[in-house]
Formats: sequence, structure tokens, C-alpha cells
Amino acid sequence: MSFNKINFDESIEWNPQEDENINLQISTNSISGIIKEIVDNKLIINLSKPVCIDYNMMIILSKNINRTLTIIANGYLEREDQIIHKLK
Repeated sequence: MSFNKINFDESIEWNPQEDENINLQISTNSISGIIKEIVDNKLIINLSKPVCIDYNMMIILSKNINRTLTIIANGYLEREDQIIHKLK
């Protein structure tokens, strides 16, 4: 997914790290995920559970910072993004 950092608070600087836990808001679903890979301005994220998503849906990324859930980025799937279905 391509992402754009959002900086609501100048005192908070977020730089994505591999194996970092983040929260994702996809439509009405709120789920957790782990960043597995960072390539340029794209993140590869393993989601904690399956979720329905389309290419035009906005994805909001947030993280607990100072005990507050803070929006850190937003993004979209791009057509060339690969969606991997993993069943347990």
C-alpha cells in the first residue's frame, strides 16, 4: 500500500519500522497489523485478520503514542499491489 505521513503534532515524528505494530482503519473495520517490509513510499503489512478492501478505499494508519491513539498516515492500495490471502 502506498502511504502519506500525517503530522498533526509537530512533537510526534513517525518513521515506519519493520516488525512495528500499527492499527489500521479500513472502512468500518479496525484491525491491527505488523509492518513486514518498507520499499520507497510503500508498506507491506501482515493483517491480524481478513478484511474486505477495494482499491479506492482509504486506509488510515494509527499508533499508540503517549497512551493516545494517534493517526500517523493514510493510504490506498494501488493496482500493482499484491494481495496475499493467508488462511490458518
